[in-house]
Amino acid sequence: MENNQIAGLLLSGSAIFAAIGAVHMSIRARRALGPAAPAPQLIDIDVLMARDDSGWWTNPGVPDVGEDVTAWKEWIEAQQLEIDYAMLEDEDPDHPAYVAYYDKGENSVAAWDARSPRRQREGWHTLSIHDSEDGPVWVFARRARLEGKAP
Repeated sequence: MENNQIAGLLLSGSAIFAAIGAVHMSIRARRALGPAAPAPQLIDIDVLMARDDSGWWTNPGVPDVGEDVTAWKEWIEAQQLEIDYAMLEDEDPDHPAYVAYYDKGENSVAAWDARSPRRQREGWHTLSIHDSEDGPVWVFARRARLEGKAP
């Protein structure tokens, strides 16, 4: 066997050992970090909305995070959602739901329908109609457009 053939075999062997070492280090690093978190189960945002008698509703897949804004934002990101909001306080003061809630002090938004044709046309769905510190809020969601993929 000639010297250049021996050198070639040694280089090939070194490359194989380097690749095995890299795989071994990758496995050790993953073990040190612990098991990877499972991908979140994406909720169905296109569910039948069944508002209660007072007009409130929340998609059954939405977790109760209370007032934890950070947890809410992390959940939205994990769900790959794009969010839009409508506030009852932004409605005309003569709107029946505005009058019932703000003027009469009723805990009802049954007369409020913040859905818009634009949101319906672009795949928007109601995620929640709930009360907040700022008054009633209607939360719309759609799957975020990922690079080159439709929502």
